[in-house]
Amino acid sequence: MNNQSSTQNTDKNPAIQIKSNHIRTVTVLAVLLFAYIINIICHQSNFLIMTVFCTFAASESYAQYTFNHKKSYLALTLLCVVAALIALVTFVMESFGM
Repeated sequence: MNNQSSTQNTDKNPAIQIKSNHIRTVTVLAVLLFAYIINIICHQSNFLIMTVFCTFAASESYAQYTFNHKKSYLALTLLCVVAALIALVTFVMESFGM
């Protein structure tokens, strides 16, 4: 029962949630950076990694916009979505040799 109450406390504690979100964000970015560097070393395309990164950045900035309602976060969201679409289209074209 004690384990269950501690789990409920961590779910309700905003400081712990913020720290968890920060750790997840840093982990995802570290993995993407590692894959990006490996692709550069191996002379591979990075358009798919850029698509994932821009999509992740768009979702993070949209979450910030919904919380803060700052127009700069909305603008960043839109820019990241456009960049993700461009990277995705480029990746597909490159993959099919267009």
